[in-house]
Amino acid sequence: MKQGAVEFLKSNHRSRTRNKILDFLTHKSTVLCMTLFLAVLSAAFMTVSIIQAQQETSHAKEPLDSNFYSLVSQATLSLLTIYFTILPPLRSRSLNLRYKSWFWICLLFSAVASISSLAVYVSQPSASLVFGYAAGFGQVVGTLLLVECVEKTVNAGVIGELEMS
Repeated sequence: MKQGAVEFLKSNHRSRTRNKILDFLTHKSTVLCMTLFLAVLSAAFMTVSIIQAQQETSHAKEPLDSNFYSLVSQATLSLLTIYFTILPPLRSRSLNLRYKSWFWICLLFSAVASISSLAVYVSQPSASLVFGYAAGFGQVVGTLLLVECVEKTVNAGVIGELEMS
């Protein structure tokens, strides 16, 4: 009997700890701080990439090197992510996007920037990096707007035709 009570208390403690961690990770302030931090960190890495790409242009290289194919891979995943991001608003009219025009503009911008990064790679590798970064940033903003929309819908208790309890 005593061991069962100890196990219950341990599992209850783990559950409370897990809920506190989840509450912290999903708190609006944490999300906004992490978004800002990761966007700045990403911009720093993009800057380093541009500097290195400019240094490499002085050496002769093939027009379609391994970096181009890596870029194609990233652009493909980027477009797939955009597709998955627009699915919820397309499937459910009850989501009521707060900034609907910004959502669609950010994702359209992201798709165009992703394709543009491929188009300019051979002639302007540095510009291609900027377009790739812009595509990713547009996805982050679009996803953030979708998360805010879903959060309001969940708090209201309805997602599509399902009622949340």
